[in-house]
Amino acid sequence: MDAVQITSDGDEYDFSADELQYKARLEEFVNSADFREKKELYRTKKYKDTDEHRIMRQYEKLLNSADIRLYYETKNSALLKEYLDFKSNPESLNLKDLSISEVSAKIDKLKLFEQSKEYKNYTQYHDSLAIREFEELKKKISEPEFQQSNAFWANPDRWETTPEYRLEQRYLALVGEKISTGRRRNKTSIFKKYNSVKLTFYERFDWLKLEDSRWSPGFHSGNSRLIGNYSFTNEHQSNNNGQNVAVSEGVLTIHTVELPNRSLAWDVQKGFVEKDFKCTSDVIQTSATFKQKYGVFSAKVRCSGTLHHALWLSGDRKLPHVNIFHFNGSKITIGNANQHKIDGVEITGISENRYYIYTLEWTPRALIWYVNNVEVYRTNENVPHEALYIGINSFIPSKMEPTFGKFEVEWIKVFDVRE
Repeated sequence: MDAVQITSDGDEYDFSADELQYKARLEEFVNSADFREKKELYRTKKYKDTDEHRIMRQYEKLLNSADIRLYYETKNSALLKEYLDFKSNPESLNLKDLSISEVSAKIDKLKLFEQSKEYKNYTQYHDSLAIREFEELKKKISEPEFQQSNAFWANPDRWETTPEYRLEQRYLALVGEKISTGRRRNKTSIFKKYNSVKLTFYERFDWLKLEDSRWSPGFHSGNSRLIGNYSFTNEHQSNNNGQNVAVSEGVLTIHTVELPNRSLAWDVQKGFVEKDFKCTSDVIQTSATFKQKYGVFSAKVRCSGTLHHALWLSGDRKLPHVNIFHFNGSKITIGNANQHKIDGVEITGISENRYYIYTLEWTPRALIWYVNNVEVYRTNENVPHEALYIGINSFIPSKMEPTFGKFEVEWIKVFDVRE
């Protein structure tokens, strides 16, 4: 959190009796031991030391367990249902209507399933402590109270979101003191039209371990089966559960490297399958800690390599999906995919290898993109009207050659703006 510096302008103020009484109550409040302790706690406590962080990390650990994923895949399969129905009631297969060879094939199929890795894993985990813990954690993190508390503690600037902070500012205003947060106010035309501009998210990558940050590895979805770390069968890289994410000197880097491996992948027709990949990369997102509807979203980024790099906004469903920045291996693009329509533009005249500031201004009426505060595109079609989280990833579609590259993000800022 930026240091708050207080300087007095030296002016004397005359207060009415009511104002003096109110000022005295505020002065007593902001100087109380309870206020000072709370302020110190909110400003210094690290997210990694909270119960919320522990709960989220344990949930993600279980969620990304290959055995637990396999358990739920098997649990929801038609083959398990057929097998269990047959065990409880052999007549459920309607064998009398089948030929001898068909009966033999059905019985053999169920015997093979009984000896399979899938069924053995199912019996090991069914009603186990691990599954009960996972279900309890899944219920816990879906509760609005937990989501609010988790978002609060994950925010390093949490103190400035509290009622106590606002009362402190009111007290300082009453006694004629000026507050400087150390931040330069953005005077660009993007903000001039707004009466109120509030910084709601500032990621300056002052952490070293992903687990100490507000970012989670893997994908988020409203479909619980599609939450966690996995890749896609139509891509060359496996996502590496945050292992390809690094922070150095305040810059986040997602590394894509050529490294043959076998990992979990989603196939639209088959569901989750094991696949051999030629590269590794990563995806991270803030679904558990930060979402916002409307505002100004800005990031300073650059990238390298003939592969895809993207910084985007998304929600519980596949759409909407808004690209604040997207490099497709040859060109920089921005745009909005919603209702099966992609609305965007290619950006020419700048290099993906150099840092530029990419900004999205999102209002109830329009989406407007800027590069270094110069407007490059706007649309009034398919504007999202739901809170979205931030995502960052690199990937290599199967139609491209396997390769390596880097996606670097120096900072991300989000503002809530009001006209």
